[in-house]
Amino acid sequence: MLRMAAIAGRTRRPDSGGVYGSLGGRVSPEIHELAWAGAAAKGVSISLYLEQLVEADPLTKRPPAGPAPRRARVPKGDEVMLSGRVKPEVRAAAKKGARARQVPIWRYLEILVEADRAASTYVEQEPLEQLDLDLISA
Repeated sequence: MLRMAAIAGRTRRPDSGGVYGSLGGRVSPEIHELAWAGAAAKGVSISLYLEQLVEADPLTKRPPAGPAPRRARVPKGDEVMLSGRVKPEVRAAAKKGARARQVPIWRYLEILVEADRAASTYVEQEPLEQLDLDLISA
């Protein structure tokens, strides 16, 4: 059976045996848009994009520095959920990276997305105009 990506034109993550966990947090709408733009720029799903960001963070390779921080901001009500299904080791690495930076997981995801240059430089392509076939046949 052929397995397809959820979004046409995006690369599907290699199969790891089906064991995935959720990684996410409530982020600002601007960060949410940046994350989706970064995933589109790389041609991957949002889950694989989050995995790549966490795995590229050098702070995930160090031991955690102290206890996990508490939520530092008061929600405004306009936050949007940014989440993806990731491998358990990536989820653990994200928690380690957040502790190393001494920020909550939602802020850690914001930092990673803001640091990704592909997200900020991606320009969505204009949809191609559909030809009016009635004019061609006339």
